[in-house]
Amino acid sequence: MKKRLVSMLLIASMVMSLTACGDKDDDGRKRSRNNKNNDVVINASVVEDLDPQSDKKDVLKYSVLPFDNANRYIIDEANKKVIFLNADGSIYDQIIDYTSILEEVGPNVYLEAVGYHKLYISNYNDNNGKELCEYNYDNGEYTTLCTYQNIDSVEPYEDEVYVSTYDYTDSNTQYTFHKLTPDGSNGYKDEVVFEDFAKGLSDNNRNFSLYNNNSQLNFKSYALNNFNYIPTTGDSGIELYDPHGNFVRRITDDKGTICAYSDKYVIYSTYDDNYNDTGIHVYDIEADTDKVIFDRSEYAIIPTVVGLYGDYVFVIVNEDVGKYHNDDKLVRYDLANDTSEELHTESHKAGTETIGSYSTGFKIIDDNIYILSNTVDGQKDFLIGHDNDSSVDFSTFGATTNIYSYQEYGTVTSEDCIKDCPICGEPAFKGYMEGFQFNSDAVDNADLINEDLKAKFDTVVDDMNNHNVDEITDDDCQWNHKDYSYYDTDEMYFSDVNKVLDHYISVKYNGYDYWAGAAHGYPYYYDYLYDTDTGKEVTFSELYTGSEDDLKNIVAEKAKEEYEKTEAFDGMCFSEDADALAEVVRDEVNIQYANVSFYEDYFTYNFMPYDLTAYAYGMVSIPVSYDEVGIY
Repeated sequence: MKKRLVSMLLIASMVMSLTACGDKDDDGRKRSRNNKNNDVVINASVVEDLDPQSDKKDVLKYSVLPFDNANRYIIDEANKKVIFLNADGSIYDQIIDYTSILEEVGPNVYLEAVGYHKLYISNYNDNNGKELCEYNYDNGEYTTLCTYQNIDSVEPYEDEVYVSTYDYTDSNTQYTFHKLTPDGSNGYKDEVVFEDFAKGLSDNNRNFSLYNNNSQLNFKSYALNNFNYIPTTGDSGIELYDPHGNFVRRITDDKGTICAYSDKYVIYSTYDDNYNDTGIHVYDIEADTDKVIFDRSEYAIIPTVVGLYGDYVFVIVNEDVGKYHNDDKLVRYDLANDTSEELHTESHKAGTETIGSYSTGFKIIDDNIYILSNTVDGQKDFLIGHDNDSSVDFSTFGATTNIYSYQEYGTVTSEDCIKDCPICGEPAFKGYMEGFQFNSDAVDNADLINEDLKAKFDTVVDDMNNHNVDEITDDDCQWNHKDYSYYDTDEMYFSDVNKVLDHYISVKYNGYDYWAGAAHGYPYYYDYLYDTDTGKEVTFSELYTGSEDDLKNIVAEKAKEEYEKTEAFDGMCFSEDADALAEVVRDEVNIQYANVSFYEDYFTYNFMPYDLTAYAYGMVSIPVSYDEVGIY
């Protein structure tokens, strides 16, 4: 099914940098910046005064990570708070409105990590370097720790701060690992501890996996300093290396991916020559033994490892309940006794973020389990599981947070569809569609808008139900879904509702299509705009009355400014410089088929994968205020 490509994805700034210690600023401040940690999501403004999230109560982003052995924290982005937790999950302190701390430092700052009453922030300087700074919550001081060209991760742990940086040499990424220790004068000493670790591995065509250790931190630098062995992957199998990049022993000849590891176990998944998962293994380092704990043949979807603590491995198992979205069960596997138990079940609910196999909703820290759980009302509860002998008891902590702004406007419905292969009887197509309906008193002319939205929803559902599987061949069956579950998918999710100017409302969707046998699927976005005075849909070409050349020039200049201001496109863009990028943007902009997303005071012109960058970088969006293009 073909999709109209209408919508948004704000460009995620690409953070890169290299090394040189810095001093305090002339005014004695301690300065800061923010890290694109996978667990800490900061929605930074792409263009000054155009904050993509300023006009809505957006989805809560959270992180539960330790900064020492006893304490934890949560990033509550919905309420702009850093919440400090005791080991048992109780709250002992909070930083309210951490964004004001970032704004005080400058416009190009990023939260890298949280420590004991400290925030670690990176700040772009005039030379495109990144100053790593520490903000002390107790006394309000900023201290510049060091300046790096490209920061990969920042990991405060007890009194030390571990930092990995990187640079590009001879088409390879060269990592350097630092340990920052207090110097006794309110600063830190920067010690380069492993400079040639990754270089030695790359010379041997090996990749290192320095993350997910005990599901605590990224542990890129910490692991090198505290573990005797580092698992590595490559075409020749999985091997152990020491922290200096020296070969220790071969674990398996099979190709695989590291899931988690400690100083006792390596948990890894294997895949065949066609990159299909074959199972999850545990390797006992001391005993030099290996065993399969989850066999691919027993599961429609291979379980996802989300944590390792002591002798326990925590995984998400997808239980097939006959619908497009499966129930996700958190299972604890006891490596010492070869037993497992189900701890918690998450069921998909229309209109909520999926946590599922992506494991973003589960954190395992020591013997505590943290879950961001979907409730039937579209809220999320923070749950904490305490290990009591042989069982785990769950309880809520913090507060239940209503985080979905659409709830003040209406409700989300859904339909799914499964088509079985006529040859083997396994699913050959799975479709899923979410729809939105306004409450009658939410907006003017809600009945007319709902009628149109329902018609769009029904059209997509009809397309799913009419998906043709009758022409599947024996080869299609064998290679696409019988053995490997590479079936066609058509997914469309409701995203959000936004007020636009004085009398418009936008309804946003996003989705993903995959065609069996393809290297990857394709994302898409819809953005429907309605005039609440009339209840009719309005297109961008009807809203914008200027010339196409003017629009081309405005969007191209915005893209050029962004390139020159932060070099966010540098290294990811097909174009070699800002002027070349501007020309490509001019060629792509089209009024009649404008790929835009609407917000209260601005819109974004969106570029699909491959338009400006490689597929891996996703969609790129350039924000433009309505005033600049004469839309009022």
